[in-house]
Amino acid sequence: MENKDGKSSEKFLTSNSNKFSFRRFSSLLIIDFKEVLYSRWFLFYFVFFGFVSVGLSWVGWREGIYGFSGVGKFLASFINISFLLVPAFSLLPSSLTISSARENLILEYVFSFPIKKIEFFLSKFISIFSGIILPPILILPLFFFILKYEKGDFLLFFKIAFFLILFSFVFVSLGLLISVVSRSRLRAVSLALFFLFFFTVFSEVGVLSFISLARVPNFAFILLIFLNPAETYRLAAISFFSQTLDVLGPFGLYIYYIFGEMMWILFALSLMLIGTTFFLLAFVLFSKQKP
Repeated sequence: MENKDGKSSEKFLTSNSNKFSFRRFSSLLIIDFKEVLYSRWFLFYFVFFGFVSVGLSWVGWREGIYGFSGVGKFLASFINISFLLVPAFSLLPSSLTISSARENLILEYVFSFPIKKIEFFLSKFISIFSGIILPPILILPLFFFILKYEKGDFLLFFKIAFFLILFSFVFVSLGLLISVVSRSRLRAVSLALFFLFFFTVFSEVGVLSFISLARVPNFAFILLIFLNPAETYRLAAISFFSQTLDVLGPFGLYIYYIFGEMMWILFALSLMLIGTTFFLLAFVLFSKQKP
């Protein structure tokens, strides 16, 4: 029996070693996804999302807020929290994925078997990406129904969830890119913290202040917004509550005047493009590296 199992395992590893094997990929994905589910960062992330959702829903129920106003305030608070939480939990775990495996010589061991790099890379990406989007996908609908949703609220929820998935996609891809180019975990974490600070704090406060003081042309201002995934996500979310972006002042009204009511589609395309660029660049660099 042992010989039979050994032969089947050997056959599994050696069959179609030069081609993408869905069987090998699914096996790697199951292992990586279990590792994510059992990790401490995922547990903290899941509990924190649950705690925030319970807290916001309780406030809405305590104050007698129902319908669109209740769901709207719940999602507005959730957006402000996810603006920092999602990039942090997307960047840090993904930035350590490949860099840690390289530093601990795990890559050499893994690729001593006939495993394709695309199988390994996709497995790492999908497992972390699934771990990031799983808590809001599981938790938010529950408290969405608690607040007695209406038809308009239902569409609003799916728009927010869609942009949250795109937002996670961008930063998980960026984290993998950081992990690929980093030779050590320390460097990976340093770069992840730098980009986290740059996209969520510096770009919003420093760059926008510079634009206002230096009187940069409006088209340059819009370009910088579309190049910043965090700001793009925030503007898209704000547009669901303030369609004309008038809460942002003249710049918000200018963006609405240029792009109109369908600007959220452009925001979505921008996030898709940036995320895909990071993802492809990370994979190309990883495929050219030696284990």
